[in-house]
Amino acid sequence: ERRQAVEEMQKKIETEKEKVDSLTRELDLAQREYRLRASAYYADAGARLRNAAQWEKDDAQYKSDTDYKEKALAAARQQLSDLQEQARKAGVREQENDPEKGKK
Repeated sequence: ERRQAVEEMQKKIETEKEKVDSLTRELDLAQREYRLRASAYYADAGARLRNAAQWEKDDAQYKSDTDYKEKALAAARQQLSDLQEQARKAGVREQENDPEKGKK
């Protein structure tokens, strides 16, 4: 019964780690794409004159999306931290043979 509880807790922690990694990748990708679009926009003076209103609209949408993703990432990190703390208090260790630890 204890082993099942330990495995369940580890499974929850791994799921939450995957969620944090996924959100981190999404946010990073969105930021890189934005930087590319911004550099292309500001490099072309004609585009700035023709598409100023559209750029403002897209920029506001990007900032809104980024804020949402950052809040979701912060919430996921907090959830992961809470799960890890619960596991620590319950005496559960994270898996010793975690493949992510060996990659660094």
